[in-house]
Amino acid sequence: MKTVIEPKFRCGECHELHDDEDEARFCCVPSVVEVYICPICHTEYDHDEEAAIECCGFDPDGPPPPPTAAELEAAGQERLF
Repeated sequence: MKTVIEPKFRCGECHELHDDEDEARFCCVPSVVEVYICPICHTEYDHDEEAAIECCGFDPDGPPPPPTAAELEAAGQERLF
């Protein structure tokens, strides 16, 4: 009599064993967290758009905040020393 061994599938992240390949594949799918970023100081707020707006007194109906030095350099502007 021949013994048949059932295969298991291991999640690549948490290493939990699953009977089904799809269960293992979707066990620890990368999670996505929605964040809002203050347009002035770039602080992240999880799930809280209002906190990001109130962070530095940003007025969504006013003019946009000026670009940072890093944003200007990325656009090709050089700093004067």
